[in-house]
Amino acid sequence: MKKHSLIFTLLLALPGAGCKKDGNCFQKGGNYTTELRDTSSFFQAIRIQDRIDLEFETGADNRIECVAPAALQDLVSATVDTSTLSVRNQNKCRWLGKYDEMFTLKVRMPNIYNLEILGNNAVRNTDTIRTDYFRVYLESASGTLDLNVQNEHLVFSEYSGICQSRLSGHTQFFEAACSGNTAKHFEELSAVKTSVINAGPTDVYLGKCEMLEVEIRHSGNIYYTGNPVISKYSAASSGKLIKY
Repeated sequence: MKKHSLIFTLLLALPGAGCKKDGNCFQKGGNYTTELRDTSSFFQAIRIQDRIDLEFETGADNRIECVAPAALQDLVSATVDTSTLSVRNQNKCRWLGKYDEMFTLKVRMPNIYNLEILGNNAVRNTDTIRTDYFRVYLESASGTLDLNVQNEHLVFSEYSGICQSRLSGHTQFFEAACSGNTAKHFEELSAVKTSVINAGPTDVYLGKCEMLEVEIRHSGNIYYTGNPVISKYSAASSGKLIKY
């Protein structure tokens, strides 16, 4: 009797032996479908986590579409709290290969002033960000970021991660604080004034500006172009300010 109980216990411990696994791991993903999500709550900021791609644009009304395998739609949540749309993907089926399924959220909103990226994402806007003030924050982020901006004040804040970031367009005042482990490409972003801190081991490439403030705290270089007035420059490590 004890022998049978031991065998039963071992079978339950094997992958696939139980009847249920969090994240629908034993269910086929199915064909990709597009599902509309609730937009009754007002939001003008986005916080995205986990493994899900994001495409967003500005428009007169709110719209949220989730593109995912039909059986996995419920794993993606898009909820609003204090004017922020929070996006999560609860797919945990890494060991069955379903972790590689693609999930995309397409968002339309009248204005956006804040974007926080904390996952493995491909994030881009499909039009131009024109909000007077716009901030993008990255923490432990990977994937890609590609944004086009035409505004007054743009803030890029990278705490950590390996996200490949590109910014383009024009802003009056550009602030950047970079600490990640991949190069930042801002060559196609012009500004009247640029203020940048590079506290990471990789390089930052800047576009044209009229006035430049630079602080280097690590081995990564800062590359600039044109002939800006360099109103502030300090280097506390081996990184350099280099004209290209």
